[in-house]
Amino acid sequence: MKRIVLGLMVVLAALVVFSQPALLRAEDIDSMVANAKTASDQEAIAKHYDEVAADCSGKAEEHKNLVTAYSRFPRSSRSSANSKHCEIIIKDLKDCAKEASDLAAAHREMAAELK
Repeated sequence: MKRIVLGLMVVLAALVVFSQPALLRAEDIDSMVANAKTASDQEAIAKHYDEVAADCSGKAEEHKNLVTAYSRFPRSSRSSANSKHCEIIIKDLKDCAKEASDLAAAHREMAAELK
């Protein structure tokens, strides 16, 4: 039964991840940053970083839910290790969201300077 529940959680997590809108590829954002000349260029970059921040926040929330799910199996040493793994990922994803939000704000400032 535990394996079925964990299997369903993995499938659900995959469905959530793969149903998200695609972010720009690294090459695309690199090119956008390198070639940004107008306020609207900077706003587009800021929008991308807003999307990255939202994506990271959403994934952090998913991992919080996984910590809760793993806590339902307190006698499993693997469950404890998985919870710790998720906690590390949550911290990294929260850092990612903050950095992406900071970048979005910086590009909005650059857009304002170009107006």
